[in-house]
Amino acid sequence: MMVKGGPFLKMCSIAQMSYHDIYRKIDFIYDQVRAFRAEREAFGGIDWMKASSRFATDSQSLKMNRPTQRERTQIIVQHLWTAHARSGYIMEAALQSDDKASHDKVEAQMVLAGEDLLSKCFREHGRLWSKTEFEDYISKLQKQKRIKEEELFQLPHSGALVRYDIMQFAHAFRLRDMFGDAEGKFVFVTDGDAGLKAAFCAVMADLIKQDRADIALVFFNKKMNNDLRNAAWSTGRSILAG
Repeated sequence: MMVKGGPFLKMCSIAQMSYHDIYRKIDFIYDQVRAFRAEREAFGGIDWMKASSRFATDSQSLKMNRPTQRERTQIIVQHLWTAHARSGYIMEAALQSDDKASHDKVEAQMVLAGEDLLSKCFREHGRLWSKTEFEDYISKLQKQKRIKEEELFQLPHSGALVRYDIMQFAHAFRLRDMFGDAEGKFVFVTDGDAGLKAAFCAVMADLIKQDRADIALVFFNKKMNNDLRNAAWSTGRSILAG
């Protein structure tokens, strides 16, 4: 029921379980997944040329529950992942949130280190958003009329929000470490996000220069209906076959 997006209240009613039972089950599944991942994800011995060396990377905006009824502004975080093209195995996935940090602590560390006046690329604590900078960023978007009042979003009420550009580079570095000195040519397919393009081009630069990696950018027209998508797919298959 959870995988199918069922609300917790309905799950409790159908399964005759309490909220405590559901959260305990989620914690159990989480521990099992981590144990499984730790055992399985030793990629050093894999022959990528046999297993397929194509990977697809994308991100999705997730809307999280607002903290209270009084704070109705939504919370949006990015979920970034890379899948192995042949098997569909998720090589790496990350959420734009650090649950071990806090925005108040980030703000205090920045001020104490004198980093609030530095560009974030020169900061020791530049990985996370500070509350002040995030609020300034939202105000700037409003003044530029890039977001409407009903589209406003806020920081998570627990943990801290990671800067998305830094998260993209960290993601690419994680993938680069997985492949090590593996032989052959890799293909990385991402959507047309400028940040992902910059991250992958920078991190995989040595492989690209050696003609051991290609990066393909995929652009979507999300306003197309299903008939137009099928027509575009058929046209693309015909071109590929020719």
